[in-house]
Amino acid sequence: MTRRKFAGLISTSLSVGVRAGFERVAHATPSAIRVAAVQMTAELANVEANLSKAERLTRSAFKLGARWVILPEFFTSGMAFHPDMGRAIEPVDGHPVQLLCKLAREGNAFVGGSFLAWRQGNAYNSFILTLPHGSIRSHDNDYPSYWEACYYVEGSDDGVLSTPDGNVGTALCYEFVRSQTAARLKGKVGMVVGGSCWWGSTILPRQTIPCANGFWIF
Repeated sequence: MTRRKFAGLISTSLSVGVRAGFERVAHATPSAIRVAAVQMTAELANVEANLSKAERLTRSAFKLGARWVILPEFFTSGMAFHPDMGRAIEPVDGHPVQLLCKLAREGNAFVGGSFLAWRQGNAYNSFILTLPHGSIRSHDNDYPSYWEACYYVEGSDDGVLSTPDGNVGTALCYEFVRSQTAARLKGKVGMVVGGSCWWGSTILPRQTIPCANGFWIF
């Protein structure tokens, strides 16, 4: 298949020009979900300020009709090779998750994002998805990248989250570019959610760290 032909298939949502390899996608039942991929600049290790910002941006997404709202990776803290990162690690059932649960109930929505989370004596980069009725789904980043290993250990789950909207896959940062992520999610999910916080080599003025948007792959 040529690049031009592939681009044509994508631009028409695979509705025309489908060949054998795409038949299952073309025959899938169509659905529409309004989603929000939040972009925010996190203050390094300032959990309270970042939770406040995430709450405001999530509520803005609700006003625009979003049913799914995904916050960036490390939305509570940003990420940097810096001694302040140690104080940004929160209990897995602590304030960040409590806020996500409150927002999900308030907006009758699915709200998720990742943060540095303590659980059973270890810290993880945990993506927490909260459902409208109050339950929680989670995925731990499969292994830290570079110096992030200073702050959390690798996870072992497959990243497939069961929701009323169907099975949803989760990926964080470099998981989006690793073949093992595709292998564990292939054929098991209808969409993938997650995010990335791309760090630089120096701390920016006022200790702010850019967080990328959440990602949506259909």
